Amino acid sequence: MFMTTNGMQLELEMLTCRNGLPTARIDLGSKQLLLHSSYNPEQEALRQVEPLSLEEGDVVLIYGLGLGYHVKAILNKIGSQGQVVIFQQNTALAAKLANTGPAAEVLADHRVELVAEDNMQLLAAQLKYCMEIMLEVDGKFFLHRPSLEILPPEFQRLRVALQDWEVARGTIQRFGSLLEENLRVNLPVCRELPAVSSFFGQFKDVPIIVVAAGPSLDNEFEHLRQVGNKALILAVGTSVRPLLRNGIEPDMIIVTDPQGEVFKQLEGLSLQVPLIVLPSVYPQVLQNYSGPRIVAWQKGINLSGQEPWASEDDLIETGGSVATAACDIAIRMGGSTVIFVGLDLGYPMGKNHAYGTTYWYRKIIDSHCLELPSNDGKTVLTVKNYNYMRRWLERRIRRETAIEFINTSQQGAFIQGTRIMAFQECLHRWINRDRNVQSLIERLLQPV
Repeated sequence: MFMTTNGMQLELEMLTCRNGLPTARIDLGSKQLLLHSSYNPEQEALRQVEPLSLEEGDVVLIYGLGLGYHVKAILNKIGSQGQVVIFQQNTALAAKLANTGPAAEVLADHRVELVAEDNMQLLAAQLKYCMEIMLEVDGKFFLHRPSLEILPPEFQRLRVALQDWEVARGTIQRFGSLLEENLRVNLPVCRELPAVSSFFGQFKDVPIIVVAAGPSLDNEFEHLRQVGNKALILAVGTSVRPLLRNGIEPDMIIVTDPQGEVFKQLEGLSLQVPLIVLPSVYPQVLQNYSGPRIVAWQKGINLSGQEPWASEDDLIETGGSVATAACDIAIRMGGSTVIFVGLDLGYPMGKNHAYGTTYWYRKIIDSHCLELPSNDGKTVLTVKNYNYMRRWLERRIRRETAIEFINTSQQGAFIQGTRIMAFQECLHRWINRDRNVQSLIERLLQPV
């Protein structure tokens, strides 16, 4: 059966799996796509929804109806008080799928609502509204990937938004209980710490260097040693050991990861460098750090306990990673220029991190990679999480008109809104006079 949506021809063919269950294949003209496994779609669905860690009463937003196997697997886990909202582009396709056995069964369930729409603006608006509700109720998100693949080309922005949402919500879904437990342990300490918001707007004439731990960091130690008190160096935790080994002490450090592995980044180091942490950071990082500690209250996670301690203006946007959180803080500090060092967002020269970091030895698996345009006009291998970070940075940068963003990574992924520039040139242009960075930090850390 052929269906046309926005000029796109589709043919839906019903098939029988080896175990006798129905499945379906869609012919896109240029390729054919299975909506579910041709062997055992029920087992496939169970594997797909397992990472959601579903519980009774959960609310789940799904993009893509398919034949409903994944919906059924979710319904079996969320109990009688749970709720599912399914979005599907292409009303004709949705109607056809809804008449198949498995999909018809789940759509008859009172816990399920199907939203089918052909108009991109209407579909995007309804999805956005539902996503906002999901944040409020700590809902879960499931993306049926074959349904994403059949979106027409003119829905590309929606496709990207859904992929980004999957990454962002996936982090929360994967670490939700861990974040809650870390917050429970950390909150009594965090309540007594100075907030990073006290630094907002205080560095208006100061270049801020955000140091990540990508491979290109190895090329910049000589230049970073020349910075001194002429700029503020904000280093992610992964980059600290390579910096110290090369005689560079950052002005501030940021660590955000809730997992225990992050403790290795600073373990055994005796530093007096101010450390910025999220309240959901791995507790031992907070408990064992010898220097000043600063809390960065965060947006986007409904964790009971942080709201009374910070106003909306005090909350940072983390972007799902330590580097993106550092970028947001640098912007809010008021720096006239934000310079990215080691922010490759990919694997230039076949490397994944700077030498000597806790991750530099990890093998790159090409089958997990995609290609992106790089700063040297070629391409660079990356993974979907880095690509999500890149798009988040581009959106965040677009909101700032008074700040210049410089990317010193010559072979890393291209970030729209940044100027590509060698670090040596940055030294001549902006990092060329004393700005009393240390004195300013010390003053801001004094109790009010």
